[in-house]
Amino acid sequence: MRDRADVIVVGTGIVGLSLSFELVRRGVATILVGRPLRATGAPGGLGLVNAQTRGCPGPEPFHDLALLSRQLFADWVESIEAESGMAVEYDVRGGMAVTLTDAEDVALDRTLDWQRARSLPFDVLPGEEAAVREPSLSEEIRTAFTFPLDGTLAPGKLHRSLSLAARSAGVRIHESRFPALLASEGGRATGVETAEGRLIADTVVEAGDASGLAVPGAAAAPGVAATCPAVDVDPSPDADRLSRFVWTGGAWIVPRRDGSATIAGGPDPGGADGRPRAGALSALIEAAARAVPAVRDYRILSCSESPCRLSPDGCPTLGAGALPGYFLVCGLGGDEILLAPAAALFLAEVLSGRTPPLPPGPYHPARFRP
Repeated sequence: MRDRADVIVVGTGIVGLSLSFELVRRGVATILVGRPLRATGAPGGLGLVNAQTRGCPGPEPFHDLALLSRQLFADWVESIEAESGMAVEYDVRGGMAVTLTDAEDVALDRTLDWQRARSLPFDVLPGEEAAVREPSLSEEIRTAFTFPLDGTLAPGKLHRSLSLAARSAGVRIHESRFPALLASEGGRATGVETAEGRLIADTVVEAGDASGLAVPGAAAAPGVAATCPAVDVDPSPDADRLSRFVWTGGAWIVPRRDGSATIAGGPDPGGADGRPRAGALSALIEAAARAVPAVRDYRILSCSESPCRLSPDGCPTLGAGALPGYFLVCGLGGDEILLAPAAALFLAEVLSGRTPPLPPGPYHPARFRP
């Protein structure tokens, strides 16, 4: 029946689509419910697969999930593209993090201790050698750290390709303009109520931090609302424009296949209405220009502000909620694209009654309960 499934996934963003696609390929009848896909549009975020190129170390369980996800990424993208017929522009050209002062150099080097402990590959280059590889870098660059296994993709194309792949594989997508309400009976989840009627399933998953699912009598997973400002620019007149993505204190600079580039900052706690503040964008551009001075001359194509939610302990929330039959995959912050393959695999294994690929304790929702 159209209103029944084994699992209902609530949230039509990257993580909801990823989990739905994973489940239906396992033979699990799945309904995906959430805001209309055309309203969701191209997701915010940079499309970074940056398990190593990061400005802060993060907790070990986060690194475990990020490295697993990067390991899965090539095959995951291949399956999505094969099912949808649409490329997501996944490129593994590596990433670079640069410093301009002694203090930045020491701080960034210390964040790499977890990578040294795991024998992960990266190179440390003096500024002069970094400028040979990326001629647009400032002469003030002191040190560059390069990470050859990291990559990028086009966020909007990934969302569109996942949408097509999910439908093609058999996910029933129920678009609703109103928040869904978790339905329960006898002390367990039984489905969701939407503006168009009830959808029935023994398992309901809240997927993503903007799923729109209301859970009566249950507190939302703790976290801090944040936004990520971004500016799309045109560096095409610059013959020395970047060939790989670069992190410098306060800004990411990410080149795209179409010749454009995106400049974005890390998550900034606070509300958002989709209209970034002029001061935030000015600070972002100046931060990028410290590393790549030509940024000041790039023409602005568009600007945006993407909402996300930061987990108190820096780890995503993956697992069973307080109500039987209710599960969560949320708290991915600005790393939803990076973590999507591993998060989908992890929760699909949990829902199948199998052992997840990583110890579940650090990610389980129960860690926040009194």
